[in-house]
Amino acid sequence: MSGSFDETETERLLALARQKDGPHRAALFMSVVHLLEMTDDRLSGAERPLVANILRQLSHEVEMSIRQRLAERLAQSTQAPRELLLLLADDVIEVAYPILVGSTLLSEPDLLEIVQSRSNQHRMAIALRQDISPGLADALIAMGDDEVIVTLLNNFSAPLSRTSLEQLVIRSENVEILCGPLLRRTDLPPDLAQLMFGWVSEALRAYILENFEIDPSTLRNALVPARDEAIIETLEMIDPAQRLVDKLHAAGDLRPTFLLKHLTRGDVVLFEFTFAKLSDLSPVVIRRIIYEATGEGLALACAALGIDRSVFATMFRLTRRARREPEVLTPEQILRVKNIFETMDRSGAHSALRIWARERGFFAASSAQAPN
Repeated sequence: MSGSFDETETERLLALARQKDGPHRAALFMSVVHLLEMTDDRLSGAERPLVANILRQLSHEVEMSIRQRLAERLAQSTQAPRELLLLLADDVIEVAYPILVGSTLLSEPDLLEIVQSRSNQHRMAIALRQDISPGLADALIAMGDDEVIVTLLNNFSAPLSRTSLEQLVIRSENVEILCGPLLRRTDLPPDLAQLMFGWVSEALRAYILENFEIDPSTLRNALVPARDEAIIETLEMIDPAQRLVDKLHAAGDLRPTFLLKHLTRGDVVLFEFTFAKLSDLSPVVIRRIIYEATGEGLALACAALGIDRSVFATMFRLTRRARREPEVLTPEQILRVKNIFETMDRSGAHSALRIWARERGFFAASSAQAPN
């Protein structure tokens, strides 16, 4: 070394280095760690790589629990030495995990090197990070491990490129575990969701119909008739419903009174398309509004259409019964719904409905017209 250490410190480190037992090796390891963490000029630029190399050799002789505690401490640091972070990130996953997931001091090249050289467990930890770039996401996908890819897909803070999404959609035809996480991505374009309709489960097909703005008539091209007769029947039911509503609306004959008529007859599809057309919203958005848990959306939507009070009461009861998981409202919640409906004029309710729906993200996954 260049003489940056004082004599006492040098002698102490040499004495520790002569001892081969665990406690002394751990003490030497932590002493060298302390040297790297120094913010003054006690280590020169040439000395730092040498100290880091010594630390790397010592790390194999130190208990994992000591390295784990060090990694957990440094993962949250904003000033940890890069050499030390890289050493811990390259360790076994039990040590590396907090660094790979949480340290903001690792650069993209550092992370790319680990993606390409370490285990799938290391890649999975990186896939959990909150600051993943599209390039790093592409590198994780390129390694081809499905569990890592699922972890990445479930990390909604990680932006994925159109190219990556296309590759994963194609892959999902043969890798079922990718389908659900892909469809839950808010950045998955409707045309890619439509492509997946041809091979996903019945439950996920229902999810696509519920959450993506797709013309049902176009979905037939994605189906295998011999295998998907039940789905085709559903689409054939939806198509005439949409055409009927469009025809009545074009002729000026679509009335709010049709809503309760369709609902009481069990014509839920016609009810939803009629409500959407009268509200000037997409079917996807209107479904979210009229079936949401509190009933407030339905109250605003009915007030905006000028629905009669008695009709609203019946509609409120029937739509809540139609929810997959009906929730029992408290008397206070029921009173709030009643007050919303009765105190709003049509113009105010129309504006309030769009503000209310926008605040709850009901327009997020739909390509419907933007709220006014």
